[in-house]
Amino acid sequence: MKFRTNLIIILILIGSLPLFIGGGFLFYFFNSYIQNTNYERAKETGDLISVKADIFISNAVKSAELITDNHKLRDKNYSTQEKKEALKEISKNQSFFRKISVVNEAGETVFSTGEREDWAKNPWFLKAKSEEQTIVSEAHIISESRDSAITVFIPHEIKEDRYVSYIVVQVDMGGLFRIIDTAIAAKGVVFILNPYGIIIFSSDRDYIFEKITDAYPLHQNLQRSEGSTEFHFEGSIMNANFRNMNFGNEDYELNWHLITARSREGAVWLLSEMATYYLLLSIAFFLPIILVSFFISRRVMKPLKDISIAAKRVAKGDFNSYAQIKSKDEFGELAENFNKMVDDLGKISKKKEEEKDILEVKVKARTKELSEINEKLEAEVKKRTEEMEKKIKEYEKMSKMMVGRELKMIELKKELKKAKEKIKKLTSEKEEESSDN
Repeated sequence: MKFRTNLIIILILIGSLPLFIGGGFLFYFFNSYIQNTNYERAKETGDLISVKADIFISNAVKSAELITDNHKLRDKNYSTQEKKEALKEISKNQSFFRKISVVNEAGETVFSTGEREDWAKNPWFLKAKSEEQTIVSEAHIISESRDSAITVFIPHEIKEDRYVSYIVVQVDMGGLFRIIDTAIAAKGVVFILNPYGIIIFSSDRDYIFEKITDAYPLHQNLQRSEGSTEFHFEGSIMNANFRNMNFGNEDYELNWHLITARSREGAVWLLSEMATYYLLLSIAFFLPIILVSFFISRRVMKPLKDISIAAKRVAKGDFNSYAQIKSKDEFGELAENFNKMVDDLGKISKKKEEEKDILEVKVKARTKELSEINEKLEAEVKKRTEEMEKKIKEYEKMSKMMVGRELKMIELKKELKKAKEKIKKLTSEKEEESSDN
């Protein structure tokens, strides 16, 4: 990879680094901010719902208790039908009253604005009868419509120092839920649970009177007045705020558990939207970074390229090639040093050429001198060789003569030996003859 390419990549990375680092920090802080905002919004929604629910329940119970003050219901001179008409009139004026009944102490419905029911075994009725005070039931389902309601049991008529009749008012929770729906709009998911974890209100009606998901830490959160939590619901991670709502007074009390939650995926979607805009913004900044990187690399590479071209010419022996850079920066200083180096190399090369010429003259003279000496040596060697050859011939001749003499000496020695043997033999024969004689 060429230096210019590396330089461009480095410049782009350096220019882009603040975008990447800034983006990382931005998304980290925005993620935290959005999560905190989720919890804060959920808490605000919870505060609003809690206030509205408290007002609704208080008004509903007070309105129900006021029924006992109706003169037609209290005066025995009015007929049952007139009393029933009075209840219908009250129900018409109070839109959140679903049904009003008068019940005797045995739990039997005397008359009602709706269907008659038997309350004899209802635990809330029995509690109101036992404690002789207003009792409010937990929210329950209205079977024919799957709507939620609470029932208010109010002691009404006293006979022989005991209550012999009760006003039973069924309060439609739809009014409260419509108020809650208006309050929360599209701000998240809301659940209201009874103490047993049954959903008595949900922004999605399909979950009403279902048990809250096991992923929600209900038991743990019931021990605290309020707080934040996180749980899985319908495949999503929910950031939730919860609070335990207690409604009522010294006579009655309702205990509800309110959950206001917002999907983390919604926050992630918002974050992804921000990421898209940030990416587009980064591209808008990235293009100038690339252009500036190319411009800087060109400014850097031009003087280097000029020096490189001049260096190639110098390498071929052209010591008149100089870098044409007139700037007064580091590149100008580099070019000045390069040109000075080229001058020095030219002087050294010229000096070497002169020394080469002188050396060639000396070599030629010495070669001639050596040639003459060689000729003299050859003539001397030739002369010596001829003298040696002559002496060798004389030596060969003398050698032959000496060999002949040696042969003659050997023959003389043999004849001498034979003569000695002959003399010895003759001497021996004479001695034998002398002994015979």
